[in-house]
Amino acid sequence: MSQRILRDKKKPTIKLGKIKSLASISKTPKYTVKLTERKVTKTSSEIPFNIPINEQPSPQPDLSQKLEEAKREILEYRRKNKEYEAENISLKTEVFKLSKFERSMTIESSLFSEKSPSESIDLSSKQLVERQSAKEKDLILENEQLQSKISLMDTVIRELKQNGKNLYQEFQNELLKYKKALENSEKSMKLKDLEVSETKKTLRTLESQKMTFVSSIKDLELEIIAMKQEKEAERSAELEQLQKKTQEIIALQEQLKKSQEETNEVREELQDYIKRYNTLSEKAETLQKQLDKEQYNNFIYKFKVDYKFDSGKFVQAPSRPFQRSLTIVENAKKTTIGSPDTETGRLQESKTVELPSIQKSKHVRFEGVSNAPPSPSNEF
Repeated sequence: MSQRILRDKKKPTIKLGKIKSLASISKTPKYTVKLTERKVTKTSSEIPFNIPINEQPSPQPDLSQKLEEAKREILEYRRKNKEYEAENISLKTEVFKLSKFERSMTIESSLFSEKSPSESIDLSSKQLVERQSAKEKDLILENEQLQSKISLMDTVIRELKQNGKNLYQEFQNELLKYKKALENSEKSMKLKDLEVSETKKTLRTLESQKMTFVSSIKDLELEIIAMKQEKEAERSAELEQLQKKTQEIIALQEQLKKSQEETNEVREELQDYIKRYNTLSEKAETLQKQLDKEQYNNFIYKFKVDYKFDSGKFVQAPSRPFQRSLTIVENAKKTTIGSPDTETGRLQESKTVELPSIQKSKHVRFEGVSNAPPSPSNEF
């Protein structure tokens, strides 16, 4: 028994906890670490220009966190491994003590038992060996499980180290890229400084132009205000004139209304006058016809009495010489009747009478008298 324990000491042992908690070791979670390769997609144009030259850019947070977590897990496993080894040693010492105590107890029990002490010792030693063998089997299984876990962790650590080296190399390459980008950025910054100085100069010129423009705008605003005032004055004058004109138009409209009323009255009066004139003209026509008939009859009567037809001429009758004479105006409707003056030959006490029935002709035909041309003096 002691030799087997000494042989176990040479083997690498791991702490397994107390015998009561051995069943709970298999329930411990397995730690697995997934490694993801990081692809650099940034170009030199996308690198920021505000990175200082001396400072190195910090690594990506995902990889650093994964490395720190892996280191923490490795330290945890190492610490637990040490605890397991210490507990294994304490267990072996306790087993050794228990074996001694069992031997002493078997010796004591053999003294009081009927069996010989050798038989009792053999029985107790067999039981102890069986128990110890069962424990050793359990411990071996647990040790194998822990060794497999440790091997897995070693592979994980190796992969992490390899990945860390690869990441460090990538980090160095990125640093070089950043340095080159910074150099390019410095050159571009110098060019930009020159551009900024030029832009400042242009800005100053533009500001001066702006000031002149603002002053000109103010002058224009003052001119616009003056123009507005002038236009307002003109508009007010025009409005006054329009008001006067409207008043005049209103007065003219009133006058037109009055004149229209007067014209209406005059039209009515004219209509009345026209009616009266028509009636009077009709009466005058009737009276004229009557007068014409009477005068014509009187003329014929006097003509027959005062004149006679002799040798183709009308000659005044001898019974009444130069007392009364008749002159007919040729080519007219009017006749003049009167006595001529002996010295001048003009008519005295003459009367003009309209003869509408007498036509314009050199020859006049009377009843009972033949037609003949009139004589140049008091003759036909």
